[in-house]
Formats: sequence, structure tokens, C-alpha cells
Amino acid sequence: EGKGKAGRPGYAYKDHKGYLTVGVGHLVIRNDKALQRVAGRDYNSIIRGRVALSDRQMETLFNIDVQSKINSARRALPAFDSYPQYLRNAIVDGFFRGDLSGSKDTLGLMNKGQWKAAAKEYLNHAGYRTSKEDGTGVAGRMERNAAAFGTYGGGESQPQTVKTDFYTVKSGDTLSKISKLTGKSIRDIMNKNRITNPNRISVGQRLSI
Repeated sequence: EGKGKAGRPGYAYKDHKGYLTVGVGHLVIRNDKALQRVAGRDYNSIIRGRVALSDRQMETLFNIDVQSKINSARRALPAFDSYPQYLRNAIVDGFFRGDLSGSKDTLGLMNKGQWKAAAKEYLNHAGYRTSKEDGTGVAGRMERNAAAFGTYGGGESQPQTVKTDFYTVKSGDTLSKISKLTGKSIRDIMNKNRITNPNRISVGQRLSI
């Protein structure tokens, strides 16, 4: 979703639920160790909305958050690392936003291998219904995740375009391949991640998309 409120990138803001947020969807908690690590001595000024995080700080904080959600997904879904990349991306997105991590029924169906049922149960969510009524972007994001769950359950080939907020580079990846998978241009990916040499990406590197 971006880097904060329009016109004020990097500044702390209240999300649609009234929670203090900064950067790419980082929910600020009491004595926030991750944010303290990234912000340093500017921590108090940042949470008060007086100082903005830089692009590099937002990227670092985002990567910390993503790794935390990957770890949570691994605990909830023991087979997580065996799933294809597009499915892992959808799962981590659901953990990042909280709509999958908070659905024990959906996770239970996934662990049983009932992916189509899991896709249906995932959308049985108050936030999804409210978003559909209000016309916000939450519903579209959840529908994309549900489509990934259903695709995996149906044994179909991976969709040509997978929309997500990040991509983790794996062995054999090139920016051209990642561009085709995510639907983002090579130039967009390079600019967003400050990549100067398109031939220099590393396995395990997390790219903002």
C-alpha cells in the first residue's frame, strides 16, 4: 500500500482502524524494538509525527516485518517452505495484514490440504465484507490471496501475474523473470529497490514490488 498518507511519506499516521502506523504498514507498538532499531535517536520524534522515516529506513523496517511474518507463517503452516513462491507470497501477505493469521479455521483447512475450502473460508471475514460495501482496496487484496489458495488447491499452473507487496529472490531468478511474475517493469523494480545493476540480485533478497 505505499509509505504512509498521501503527501507525507514516511510520517507516522493513524490507519483506518485508528492505530498508529508508519512506513509500509508497520503497526507501532509500545516500546517498539524494531522501530527503535531502525529510527535510532529519532524514535520519539517519528512516533509523534515530527520526523519522517527515510526510504531506506522504511525498506529496512518493511524487511524486518516481512521476516517476522514469514517466521509466524512457518510456525502456523509447517509445510510453508515447500509451497511455490506465489502461494508463500499470498500467505505472508495475509499474515502481514492480519486477516489470515487471525483465521484459525482457514489455517486449519490449509494444514489439511483443503485449499479450495480454505480460500472460501478466508473470505468469510468481516473486514472483507466491510471493504466490499465501502469499496476499499482490502477486498481486492484478499480476493487475490484467495485466488492463489484456490489455484494451488486446484492443481492449476501458477498464474502469470501475482500481485503482492514484496518478492523474495530465489535461485535462478532474474529481474526479467521477476518482472513477468509480478507484472512490474524491470525499471520499476530497480527504482523501488535502488538497484543500479540489473544483474546483481542475490538469493534471499527481499524486493519491494
